[in-house]
Amino acid sequence: MTSEQKTSFIRTCVLVGFIFAFIWYYCVVQYGGVVTYPQSTFLFNPGDKFHDFRASYQAARSLKPYDSDTAVYPPFAYVSLFPFAILKDKLAHAFYLITVIVASLAYLYHQIPALDRMQRFQNALIFSFMSYPFLFLLDRGNIEWNVVALQTLFLHLYFKGNNPKWATRALTLAAAIKPYPLIFIALLVGDRKYREAVKVVAGAIFLNIASLFIFHGNAVETFHQFTSNLHRVHQEIVAYRLLMLHSSSLFSFLRLALSPIFEGFLTEIPAQMTWLHQLYLPIAVVLISLIGFTAAFVEKTPWKRIALLVLGELLLPEISFDYKLSYIYAPLIFFLQSSGDPHWKRNAVLFALILVPKGYWVITGEITSATLAGVFVLLVFLAVLLRDGLRGALKHP
Repeated sequence: MTSEQKTSFIRTCVLVGFIFAFIWYYCVVQYGGVVTYPQSTFLFNPGDKFHDFRASYQAARSLKPYDSDTAVYPPFAYVSLFPFAILKDKLAHAFYLITVIVASLAYLYHQIPALDRMQRFQNALIFSFMSYPFLFLLDRGNIEWNVVALQTLFLHLYFKGNNPKWATRALTLAAAIKPYPLIFIALLVGDRKYREAVKVVAGAIFLNIASLFIFHGNAVETFHQFTSNLHRVHQEIVAYRLLMLHSSSLFSFLRLALSPIFEGFLTEIPAQMTWLHQLYLPIAVVLISLIGFTAAFVEKTPWKRIALLVLGELLLPEISFDYKLSYIYAPLIFFLQSSGDPHWKRNAVLFALILVPKGYWVITGEITSATLAGVFVLLVFLAVLLRDGLRGALKHP
């Protein structure tokens, strides 16, 4: 199976999935008369469009980001928005959108295997504007794209560019914006690049400490505001059910899956949630240890090592909205460019299922099947990759 054939297969699945979703929601609105969220769209509430960027932009522009109790990103995340924060609201919005769209299209155009320029152009359009992760990321305007771009740059420099110095710098910047990319330290440890691993952690910490001194006010007080906001959000995890909307988190999946047995899991103040929350931490620790060990020391195929760690990024945080699904593009590109995979069709189907909309029915309130179906696909993908890695290790110890 050639790279172009794999690309064609997934491209067709994504195209069919998008067309089906378009027809479905068109019929729901035009013939069913349903114009309310979430029945009318597979994206987020239309009345809240691009909210994440506006909130982060305003926080960065004020130079006192944690005065807003919704500001919970690390300090460097807001510093990374300074190129946009110096612009006025609408101009910053437009500049950010243009940057995301142009950079993403250029990446997909050059990296997805194709036979000619026309096919490259088609690939770029279908894998972006007809793909659920990309559309959801654009719709929210979340700064997750900054992390996606830097993490993807790290992976290409690390595996293809043979440039560990710049790869390490890219991973450091990504981890300083949001901590999820720190899971890729497993790659560095597995490849015995211990110094680089330490540099990533130390660099991310340094950038965030230095950022505190850029904001207005006392750096120590700013840090206390930041930790206070984080603590509040942590408390809300066990109460705020809307955190399950468009979620890729295993915690949200368990909460929804167990709700028929424990009805309190879907209420705003669920007394029963405390024990699930306490149980989840050891589950997450065991899973991240298994994923990290397999990616570092067992699995040898680059795209599978990347995919394992990306799936860990998506599933294990207690809060993990679907704009994070954009992380999947890096392992997808490596998969498409690889050869010799006897299970290519199985893997291609799983990649395609991640890329298509899945929120066709409402579970309760504003929570749709996007969470249950989406996390189920991620769990299946994780399970088969772990099994493949362990089987390979047993065959070739």
